[in-house]
Amino acid sequence: MIISEFSPGALLCISHCSGPEYLRFLIAKGYRIAVIEHDGSETGFGDDIDGVMGVYSRSGVDHIDIVATPR
Repeated sequence: MIISEFSPGALLCISHCSGPEYLRFLIAKGYRIAVIEHDGSETGFGDDIDGVMGVYSRSGVDHIDIVATPR
């Protein structure tokens, strides 16, 4: 299991990897993705990269928290 801050802007600046590329990498390694909500619950997205990116875009902050769980 991987618990991670997800900040597409920082990823691009530091690692030269876009947010979608990072999520695709995790999914290709056999993980499913969920967003950790403010109350600690998880909203599962599986391999729905657009869904995760939508949560990030709507958040209005510089990062969201995600969890990647092996399938």
